[in-house]
Amino acid sequence: MREEPAEEGRQVSYRWLKNVIWLLLGAFAVWLVARLKLTTVLFFLAIFFAYLLHPLVRMLSEVKIPFLKGRLSWQVSTFVVYVVIAGFITVSGVLIVPATFEQVEVIIREIPSMIESANRSFVILQDRYNSYEIPPVIRERINQSTIAFTTQMGSYLENSFAAFGNFLLQFFSWLLYVIVMLILAFLMLLEVDRIGKNFYFYVPPSYHARVKALVNEVNGIFGNYMRGNFICVFANGILTYFLLVAGVLVMHLVLPGARESFPFYKYALVASLFAGIMFPIPYVAHGLSMLLGAILAYMQTQSLLYGFFIGFVIFIAFQIVDFIVRPKIMGDALGVSTIFVFFAAISGGEIFGTIGLFMGIPLSLIMISLFRFVYYNFLTLPRADSSQPGTPCPVPPADGEALAGES
Repeated sequence: MREEPAEEGRQVSYRWLKNVIWLLLGAFAVWLVARLKLTTVLFFLAIFFAYLLHPLVRMLSEVKIPFLKGRLSWQVSTFVVYVVIAGFITVSGVLIVPATFEQVEVIIREIPSMIESANRSFVILQDRYNSYEIPPVIRERINQSTIAFTTQMGSYLENSFAAFGNFLLQFFSWLLYVIVMLILAFLMLLEVDRIGKNFYFYVPPSYHARVKALVNEVNGIFGNYMRGNFICVFANGILTYFLLVAGVLVMHLVLPGARESFPFYKYALVASLFAGIMFPIPYVAHGLSMLLGAILAYMQTQSLLYGFFIGFVIFIAFQIVDFIVRPKIMGDALGVSTIFVFFAAISGGEIFGTIGLFMGIPLSLIMISLFRFVYYNFLTLPRADSSQPGTPCPVPPADGEALAGES
């Protein structure tokens, strides 16, 4: 009987020692990540890229090839997917990127003339309201506000397009790191089965079911959201470019005399690229894309009507993707309210900057999934049907409704 307290004491000491070792390992991992920032970023980007490509490789490996009388192996499927991606990158580098650089350079050169044109337009408006009886103080304030607005808008546009051009230049300077990331992702795809087995090897057997349920839930949220948005980004960019070109052609056919008032939109590529990249940001993307397209259209023709027309075409492209393309691809993948989506995007932007605007929504959803996993599995009393080790506690649906079968 006297040996029991000693045995309990040894068990308590062992648990404390195990906790201290885990804390030391965690501290070492944090220190290592802080010292190897670039390597860590490349590693996680490779994981992210491999995660996005995994469904494509799996789908290709499951397709029966008639002339081969069978299916492609996982390695061959991975190689085929990478060949397609390499072809797309090559075509983009040869056709799209040089044209985008050229349009950005033209925009930066024409910003001063755009400011002068805007000043002339405001002078015309000023001549019109000079005929009205306006107090001199109010008139002076209007003149000052007009000049300040024009100057600030021109400076903002110049800085924005200069930053966009610098981003493209920095992207190509980071091309070597991108190649390394693609190679790492390729190796991860080849070893995906072994990586999965090694991961579950370190998970206690009693928690396998719970961890698998968590992984499936996170994959359903993050995977569907990211893959769906990638498709919508490309769809919105391509559709915007097509509608900008087709819209002007339709105006020329319907109104033959409108060729001078509605010329071909020479900034269609930049506007389409911007609309596609900004698509994942809710609400803000619509307004900024329309505003940019309208300003560039006004820079080209000095016509407000042409600017409104281009902005309206971009608006139509967003509506088509929002209400037709995205529901079919993503469905109700998020399962949360619109207010939460907007709040998550803005919060992510405030914390992590521009990247946070894009990643704030899926990361917030993953945090909610992790919180629900910890709460229902570790912070609540076990249910009658989950008393056995390894049986996951049920997790309520995202909309907060009661579970089926519960009273």
